[in-house]
Amino acid sequence: MPLVDTAIGPGVGLAALPRGYAVLVTHGCVLDKQNARGESQADHMTFLRLIDVAKQPQERAAMLRRMADDVQPYRVMYLGEVDGFGEAFVDLGQPLTHEVSVFQAFLREFQGEERRLTGATNSDRSQRLTSEAVDLFHQKWVAHWTRLAVEV
Repeated sequence: MPLVDTAIGPGVGLAALPRGYAVLVTHGCVLDKQNARGESQADHMTFLRLIDVAKQPQERAAMLRRMADDVQPYRVMYLGEVDGFGEAFVDLGQPLTHEVSVFQAFLREFQGEERRLTGATNSDRSQRLTSEAVDLFHQKWVAHWTRLAVEV
């Protein structure tokens, strides 16, 4: 998902910074919760920026590939090839949170699914994590932020 960083400062307002690819890590139940008018109740979305494996030292790139399915190292998660980006991983210690308004988000009905929050701008979903990758992400996230091991 391409990502827009935002900066707010005295007299600056909301400014778009360079775009990049990221993994949306906000819980689905938060994204899809609706009020009585059928509008999304989500006010923020959290992402992890994709990092290019090819730009890492050779030893680190090899470790990321070798430990792709392991809970350790907790702080990083190898994603493999990502359409339009290349070989990627994410750093769980560097989440980015943005207001939903940055994406002009709205609930959209997808074929065979319930309504999902979708961005009209700054948002192009290209892939989804497998259920196994989501389980691994949950284990890594909990381990990284709490230092507790969790079986999913």
